Amino acid sequence: MDEETLTRVAGTARLRLEGEELSSFREEISLLLEDMADLEALEPEGEPRLNILPVEDALREDEPSQDIDPAALLAGMRSYQGYVRGPLL
Repeated sequence: MDEETLTRVAGTARLRLEGEELSSFREEISLLLEDMADLEALEPEGEPRLNILPVEDALREDEPSQDIDPAALLAGMRSYQGYVRGPLL
């Protein structure tokens, strides 16, 4: 990476690099760019996998059930034809 590009990138990142820092940063950026080129050169094997873990539905099926007898619930309440009666206004 040339000095002009490096200075522009550093300015975009709001970094002020001078002398030794600029030289050190240039070496680090060059190594990083080489590593990225190596990664881009790799050929993937088989189908690309977006999710390495199997996706399973963690929720149960929604099956209606009645755990408590409605008559037992209504036994201690004022009710009319199976409906709970509230206060009359």
